[in-house]
Amino acid sequence: MTPQLTREVLEQALGLLERDGWAQNTYGPLDPKTRGPRCMIGAVIAGCRAVSGWPNVEESIDALGELSGVGEKVSLWNDTRGRTKDEVLAAVRKAIDAVR
Repeated sequence: MTPQLTREVLEQALGLLERDGWAQNTYGPLDPKTRGPRCMIGAVIAGCRAVSGWPNVEESIDALGELSGVGEKVSLWNDTRGRTKDEVLAAVRKAIDAVR
């Protein structure tokens, strides 16, 4: 996946989290047109669906984990008790800033 496509997916995911809210223990709506809180994975899936160019969901999730410093287990990090929306948004922003 190209860096430009990765950035587009992550920017879409960030926008959805900011617009619709963040959730734990559920993907939330996977259609980007449907409103409702999403976890990081759900936001990336919806972000992939919002971007043209057929981005790969697994590659996008891997990129988020690697570039944000969250690691391989994005869903576990997202669902950790005590995690905050601000931490999640900061991680996604960090990933976007790290795309080269």
